[in-house]
Amino acid sequence: MKKIFAAVLTASLMLIGTSAFAQFSAGAGFMNSSLNDGKESSALNGLFAGVSYNIPLAGGLGVAPGFYYSFLTKKDSGNLGTFTYAGDRTDMYLTVPVDLNYGIQIADGFKALLFAGPAFSYGLSSKTKVFGSIGDFSAGSTRDNYGNEDYGRIDVMLGGGVGVELEDIVRFTVGYDYGMMDLDKTDAGTLHRSQLHVGVAFLF
Repeated sequence: MKKIFAAVLTASLMLIGTSAFAQFSAGAGFMNSSLNDGKESSALNGLFAGVSYNIPLAGGLGVAPGFYYSFLTKKDSGNLGTFTYAGDRTDMYLTVPVDLNYGIQIADGFKALLFAGPAFSYGLSSKTKVFGSIGDFSAGSTRDNYGNEDYGRIDVMLGGGVGVELEDIVRFTVGYDYGMMDLDKTDAGTLHRSQLHVGVAFLF
């Protein structure tokens, strides 16, 4: 999977600069990411930021490779018998989406946008800090969730969304991606990640 991720990254770089009419954008936004094992889900919230490069193909159709960094966090608390605990989790990802998009000119200075495609995600860091004593955790300990190789770093997500562009200056988007890879590397079950993202980008 690491070789596939590197190949996609290389191909995206090769696409950049292939058209004089290509459009560069830089943006950021809010992200909600959920881990679901089929029975219950755990949500993390955070921010993402990055760039994309839309290359026109024909008519209103284009392809837009991009590079995005996301930082997600959550705080948990609860009771185990008479014991009260609290914990912090932080995840960081590098994501390379390659979206096909179609723009529809609604009026002067106003364009509607549909997009869909794969997004290749690599987990840079995933750590949980627990204040208390839970299982193999001790008070104030920090666990690297990738450390024991039970949690997968690489994911291939499929998704899409909608957006609007105003005056060819700013773009607003809402999208959703679902991870196709099982991130649970044990035999305990399956674990999939999904993400909802709302962003704004400036066009150059």
